[in-house]
Amino acid sequence: MSIGYHNQISAISAPLAKPIETVQKTIESSVDTLVSPKETHKARNAIAVGSSVVVLSALVALLNPRISPKVIEKLKSISLKAGKKADTNKHDTVLNKFYRMCESASDGTVKTIRFINNFNSAKDASLKWFCTEKKDFLGVRNKSARNILKKVDDGVRKVLKKPHESITGFFDNISKHTVISKYSKASGKMDSLEELIAMHKDRLPESQKLELETKLAEIQKRREYFSEAKTKERFAVQEQVMNNLERDFWAKYRVYSSGFTNKWQDKGEHISKNLSFWAQEILQPAQNKIEANGMDAVSKLTGEKGVYKEAIDILAPHLSMEENALFAKRLNDVSISLKKANKSECIDYFDKKRDLMLGSAPTDVVTAITGLGLSGVAISTADNNDQRISRLLTGVLPVVGGLGASLVFTARLISGPVGMISGAGVGVLLNILGSFTNKHILGNKAETEVDNG
Repeated sequence: MSIGYHNQISAISAPLAKPIETVQKTIESSVDTLVSPKETHKARNAIAVGSSVVVLSALVALLNPRISPKVIEKLKSISLKAGKKADTNKHDTVLNKFYRMCESASDGTVKTIRFINNFNSAKDASLKWFCTEKKDFLGVRNKSARNILKKVDDGVRKVLKKPHESITGFFDNISKHTVISKYSKASGKMDSLEELIAMHKDRLPESQKLELETKLAEIQKRREYFSEAKTKERFAVQEQVMNNLERDFWAKYRVYSSGFTNKWQDKGEHISKNLSFWAQEILQPAQNKIEANGMDAVSKLTGEKGVYKEAIDILAPHLSMEENALFAKRLNDVSISLKKANKSECIDYFDKKRDLMLGSAPTDVVTAITGLGLSGVAISTADNNDQRISRLLTGVLPVVGGLGASLVFTARLISGPVGMISGAGVGVLLNILGSFTNKHILGNKAETEVDNG
């Protein structure tokens, strides 16, 4: 059994061993030119894990890029402004060309993002369809073959549907908890502000005390919008808005894809003309409305004409300059905290929920597992047990930990470069821990072999 298993591993890893060794030698030779011989091993160790985490995290990011529509809007704005500047400076050849170049670059970036997002949304939705949707195979004319395919499909869905849904639900729950926790933090700041108001209300005459109590009652009503129960209701509304997302996406994607039956010279023009849709933009009007509702709720509570400001204005004439400054600071803290929480709900979570509805979480996990598989191959190509343990502790665990952390950061609505850098940071910390453990268990044996090898 063990010999057979070892032979299978060797057969799998043999084709990949040479590229892995080539990359390793390239990194090591580059390090040798940058650092002194005494520091070479430490530098190799640090750069190896850093490179592995960053490269594999970048792999996740490149295979699963999901960029907020806000980025598109910003790029469109840049393009529009550059176009206007070019028109204004049409008699200045240098400036005109510069602004036209900026306009073209912005438009090109928008088209590229749309193309990549369309492709990845289709990939996510395809995996979801494969794992969860019942197929009729009407295109298969042979009845026996069709029945066999249906049975195979039943078996595949029986195995994969529940894990696919569980992974999606797991990531969704983490994202929801992130939003709720931010509102909870804002709620604590509101409590603090209201306690401060209550401490000073005895300075008011009876008529103004009643006015202040009325404002405090209105504050409690408006705070209900940000409660956990109401937030969960809005989560349900977002999900309802997205009920037909897959249907609408595939309908548009079929129109988009049909153009590729044209001659090769027409494909560039087809891409340029038909990239006006993507999954994000299908829901953009709904997201804009949800975001506007949230911003309005925040403004009515903490804005310049908000009810908190009205309550503080009643107290203001009876407060010292220092006390008024304290109230202004507390109100500003509440405003910032609520705006962050509202952005987390209306933009970050909405974007995440849309991707989850299309099936993004399982494809992220599959990509991470691919990285884990490559790390496993790296272990299997080691010369002996000591090197295997060394690579596991100082290479594989940091990489896996870094990728896992990146996925968790994404679920907690921290994505893009920040999520990747944070995941890489976790990987580096795990490498430090792994290196310490490696020295503790193996002494310098594995390190000597690496240095002498």
